[in-house]
Amino acid sequence: MAKSVYTRLCAFRKDTDGAAAIVVAILVPIVIAGLAFGAEAGYWLLQKQKVQNATDMAAYSAATQRNSGVALKTELEAVAVAVAAAGGYSGDDTGAEVHMPPIKGDYTGDVMATQLILTHSIPRRFSALFGKGDIQFTTMATARAMAGDLACVLALSPTASGAISIGGSTDVDLDGCNVSANSTSSSAIKTTGNGADFEAQCANTPGGVDDSHNVLDLDCGNARTGTTPTNDPYAAVPEPTASGCSSFSDFSRKNRSTNPSPGCFTVSGNEKVEGDVSLSPGVYVFDGSGELRLNGNNSITGTGVTLYLGENVSVKVNGSFDLDIKAPTTGPYAGIAIYGARNNGGDMDLTGNAGVAVVGAIYAPSADVKYSGNSSGFGSGECTQVVGMTVEFWGSSEFDTDCSNSGTTDITTAGNIALVE
Repeated sequence: MAKSVYTRLCAFRKDTDGAAAIVVAILVPIVIAGLAFGAEAGYWLLQKQKVQNATDMAAYSAATQRNSGVALKTELEAVAVAVAAAGGYSGDDTGAEVHMPPIKGDYTGDVMATQLILTHSIPRRFSALFGKGDIQFTTMATARAMAGDLACVLALSPTASGAISIGGSTDVDLDGCNVSANSTSSSAIKTTGNGADFEAQCANTPGGVDDSHNVLDLDCGNARTGTTPTNDPYAAVPEPTASGCSSFSDFSRKNRSTNPSPGCFTVSGNEKVEGDVSLSPGVYVFDGSGELRLNGNNSITGTGVTLYLGENVSVKVNGSFDLDIKAPTTGPYAGIAIYGARNNGGDMDLTGNAGVAVVGAIYAPSADVKYSGNSSGFGSGECTQVVGMTVEFWGSSEFDTDCSNSGTTDITTAGNIALVE
């Protein structure tokens, strides 16, 4: 009996019939599991690539919005999430991080770059048999605002027609220099008069150009329309305070030369500068209400000076008055020769028969600036910038584009946005 059992066991051991079926039965679940894992892993990779593409688009959009003036991270993150969601991202604001400057990668610390990091979750499918929780991964993209062109004239109005205007028989030579109008009007840059001639490197505006008289002569060919607005280069410069103001007669007396010290002077009605005024370095504040008139064959001269016009003070150059001043090259008002208060919506008429010779910026962010001036006699690295709510050229003007010794801040037109990482 025992021998019979032993014999049978030995025979069973030697019998190979049906072995393949047993092996297949054992391996099939393993193969199926492997295929399922492979398919799911492939799906994860596909989703990650999809979300990476969405992250690229969202980072580009956030950088574009930032370049247009949106500064709040929360607003940029909302833009990024909306764009990324259209591309397949299923998270919300809590999974989106905008960093300015970036905190990772080759552009860490670059203030011109905007970085977006998205955290994305994918529910488990087959792998849920062996693990808990969703699969999480992060994607990152960095977009950078590339440097644009340098401008010497900027009109800040967002809507005005003729934000930059060229009228009459104006002859303006801004060769090598760009002009920028932030207006979205279809005639943001406008020319009038057949006798005018306006030469510049290029003209930039989010709006359009009305040059029906073919006045514009641009090295770049045609004006660039639909561009991003140009940032105000002096937006962070503090305004001088008006305190302890003295009589205007302490600044100028009729038919007498004066040499006033920096300080505050009261403008009441129409105040005329009818003598020659020689200024020491410093800030000269004109407060009150009225018009500062620079009349006749007189002059204001000075180096290292800033003339500040309070919110109710306008200025007008008449006759052959000589306004010949240079801005400070250091300090809080470096590069600003004439500063109109940010709430000053009056006129700044800097024309006159002799024109204006100002080294540095004429900065009046809320005023309408009417200008004619010449920088051809300036020294090396001395230039003029004009920044106003609107800017009108009237009469002949010539600008030097080298500002290296003027203390000014560059007016940089918005460049293209590039996805760099």
